[in-house]
Amino acid sequence: GRERVATARERLAAAGIPAVDPPGGSTGLVAFEVPGHDPVDVVPALAERSVLLRYIPETPYLRLSVGPWTSDADLDALIEGIAVIRA
Repeated sequence: GRERVATARERLAAAGIPAVDPPGGSTGLVAFEVPGHDPVDVVPALAERSVLLRYIPETPYLRLSVGPWTSDADLDALIEGIAVIRA
């Protein structure tokens, strides 16, 4: 669990997307934003690439659930999807 969360945070940071701590402290959730893009619009755009996550209402943040089930391929799809949205 925690190792995958750390990996997700590191991968996002390497892509220029710093994660923030979600409300409630350290969990299996990674919160981040895609500056200049409404999270309500980012969720369906990533879903088209089979990346499923949610947004945190009334914030600019997206919420990614991370655990032992989260593969490197899942994180690759997330990073690639964000790159397409930002382009």
